[in-house]
Amino acid sequence: MEQRVRHQKFYSLGICLWSLVLFLSAFIGVLFLIFQAKTSYFNTYSYWLIGYGLIFATSQLIQINYYLSKKQYWAIVACASYLIASLALFTVTYFMVTSQRLERFHLSIQNLMLLSVIFYGLVLIVSVTRKKKWLQIAGWSLLLIGIAYLTLFYAKNFSSSFELKLKMTKAIHIISLLSSLVAIPFILHFRKELKTLRTTEAHSFSKSFKGVMGLLVALALVGSLFLIKDVVSNTLRQPTPTTKQLEIASAFKAFTYTNTKGQKLPYRLLLPSDYQPNNNYPLAICLHHGGGNGTDNVRQVEASMFARTLATPENQQKFPAIVFVPQAPPGSCFGGIPEYEDISPLVMEAIKEIEATYSVDTHRRYVMGMSLGGFGTWTLIGNHPQLFAAAMPVCGGGDPAKAEHMLQTPIWAFHGAEDQNVPVQLSQDMVNAIREIGGQPKYTEYENVGHNVWNHVEKTPGKLEWIFDQSLAN
Repeated sequence: MEQRVRHQKFYSLGICLWSLVLFLSAFIGVLFLIFQAKTSYFNTYSYWLIGYGLIFATSQLIQINYYLSKKQYWAIVACASYLIASLALFTVTYFMVTSQRLERFHLSIQNLMLLSVIFYGLVLIVSVTRKKKWLQIAGWSLLLIGIAYLTLFYAKNFSSSFELKLKMTKAIHIISLLSSLVAIPFILHFRKELKTLRTTEAHSFSKSFKGVMGLLVALALVGSLFLIKDVVSNTLRQPTPTTKQLEIASAFKAFTYTNTKGQKLPYRLLLPSDYQPNNNYPLAICLHHGGGNGTDNVRQVEASMFARTLATPENQQKFPAIVFVPQAPPGSCFGGIPEYEDISPLVMEAIKEIEATYSVDTHRRYVMGMSLGGFGTWTLIGNHPQLFAAAMPVCGGGDPAKAEHMLQTPIWAFHGAEDQNVPVQLSQDMVNAIREIGGQPKYTEYENVGHNVWNHVEKTPGKLEWIFDQSLAN
């Protein structure tokens, strides 16, 4: 009786764990399909990841225990390899999300994990486990998912088309969502094993066993609910700016540009501390990263590193300029990112209004931005030849076909070599395209650095001196 109940508890726990893995992997698959890389920037994602990792690891340990009881040693090796590779990927992803560390290991660990998936699938297909119908189906599912994911992953990395890269990224998210279904044959296998036990005697689960199962369910549901709340706060409704964001933005005056079509663009403007209408000042267009999107007309300043830097008292004295910080509404960009609404024409209209209102030196317009703002920087200088005196795109990308339009524009581009969000090749492609037709853009690439490169850019000497020395009048 004790052995039978122990098996019933074991299989019931396995069914519970695999059901939670199915729910959690499908849940995060849907989020990544809808919000893509932005999902990893939600505040509660790292906590959700820990919960998912614990549940996933426990489900694999149960699976290994099952193979051990059946003396299926190849399956033990394959499942253990899959577990170790998955935990390594969880760890790297966690530190990438929380502190932008270990990004240089992400590619190799992801490859290792995919190879372990394929190996695990092959073992379930060809070893003794193939005699169990549902395990064989699980093996085929793992094999096909692993091959599809690996193929798309490498095709994306070797593609030179940014638009094609985005399509492949979406396809990868679809494959990731489909991979959640791999849990189903494991669930059905444990259910079949459970039914084969003798059930002629009544049985009940202990309170401690029920408590463990309840705790696992609560961990999955609570973590997912908090992540949903975070998603709603950051995308479906406008989040309230933090005290820090309000403080940073307070040095800039708030404006809203409205064109003849009724389109609105919120923006912040910083005038030189000793602004004199009779003097002409450089115009610094500072474009924020993706964390600044909104309509509050506050958060974009904190998300625009160049704006923050130029607003310091020291730089106000050294580089007096009119600093323009527009805010892209949710779902929009400053250009260069397919499937996002391009508001760069609205930004250009707002620039004209600012120049009609304030004393701007039209020979010294500078555009700079990071990530989403880096794409916008490449877009503006590509669409408006010889309008800007200089540009500083950080971890962005553009259209190499427009390199000729940028030939006369002094450019200093920056990128992290291990960037997993915006591939470093996008900056390399732009710089190489301009150099191939005789241009001389400056380019700084930081080794062993991922997407969060601002601290490294900020410590790079001479960048502000360089950009403020540029002029169309030269």
